[in-house]
Amino acid sequence: MGSRIQGIRLARLVRDILYLVRRPLPLHWRVIWALAVSACLSGVMLGFVPAIVSLNLHDMGVSSTLVGMNSAMPYVALLLVGPFLPHVVRRVGVLGSILWGGVGTSISLVLFPLMSGSVVAWFVLRFVFGVFYAFPWMVAEIWISRISSNAVRGRAVALYMSLWGIGLACGPQVITLVGYKGWTPFLMAAGLVFAALVPPCLVRHLQPEFKEERGRGFMLTLLHMAPLPFLVALVAGIGEVVVLALFPLYATRFVTTLTMSSALTVFGVGGFLLQPLGGWMSDRMGRVRLLAVYVLMAIGGAAVLPFVLEGGLLWPVIFLWGGAIIGLYGAGLMLLGDVFGQGDTAGGNAVYGMAFTIGSIGGPILAGWFMNVSPLFGFPFAIGLPFSLVLLACVLWRRHGMA
Repeated sequence: MGSRIQGIRLARLVRDILYLVRRPLPLHWRVIWALAVSACLSGVMLGFVPAIVSLNLHDMGVSSTLVGMNSAMPYVALLLVGPFLPHVVRRVGVLGSILWGGVGTSISLVLFPLMSGSVVAWFVLRFVFGVFYAFPWMVAEIWISRISSNAVRGRAVALYMSLWGIGLACGPQVITLVGYKGWTPFLMAAGLVFAALVPPCLVRHLQPEFKEERGRGFMLTLLHMAPLPFLVALVAGIGEVVVLALFPLYATRFVTTLTMSSALTVFGVGGFLLQPLGGWMSDRMGRVRLLAVYVLMAIGGAAVLPFVLEGGLLWPVIFLWGGAIIGLYGAGLMLLGDVFGQGDTAGGNAVYGMAFTIGSIGGPILAGWFMNVSPLFGFPFAIGLPFSLVLLACVLWRRHGMA
């Protein structure tokens, strides 16, 4: 009798799943899912490319400071491209911008092993990579902001960031499988970028149209109107790129029981597993309180990291770091949408992306310098200091009566 009841329950569960799968998705959710799957594939690429470039440069005898400067090159390019992105999108369209950017990104990745041994060439290629990758990244986020209402924005961003985090968690395992030297990892990265172009093509008929923008002066007005979301983007850029690019070097110096790829995988797993919880919390406790939770998690992890490098607590610290640093970026996007609504999302997202790039430029350079000054404490200090500024900004934001 009991087995029969269990069988009935299983049949009902299968029926419900088939209903959900077969039921047509609303148009906006089709776009969100397509862009989220694309972000997942891009996340795999971003989960190992910064690390393999840094490790190859280290093998060339490059110092930590120069490795950090090289890690900043894509974000220098993103910062320069940002102000002109709306104009390019108006000329070639949303999907066209994503496709051309993806093709250029793939070509730049293939050229890395071709120029192996030339530090200068790798600096140039890292810059070119950033120029092209700016379009798939920024345009996809603008597309999500345009198509999401306030009622679904939290879930949309959580889904987007969760799948991106899944990709990020899988990325470091590529290094475990194929290593970081030679053609293979770079060819795999280029293939992932091409694969990420397929989902947006499937929803090409739902791409939004870009109207005439109000110029770069309007972007400065947006920055003045709501500084907190852009500070969040700045610090998220610092934290994310410092961990992805420089934690492998930090780990190889002090951690003997933990492989670099495993550490970055745990970081990514924390990023995608905690996103749904963060979205649920933001709907109930507010965006700013969620930001404060993420910031405290990041600061706490930075404070204890030097003392748990060889203990079992290292795993939960890295896990919570992933949730905090990746979650901070998503929470900032939610707050940005709440502040500006749909009317100014194009300009707001452009400034948000540029703020992220500024953090990504300065973060690795300063972190590399801190690591040279203090090999043990420099890396966690480079994480804890900027996150402390966000905590202060959240307090001031609340005191001024903002949500």
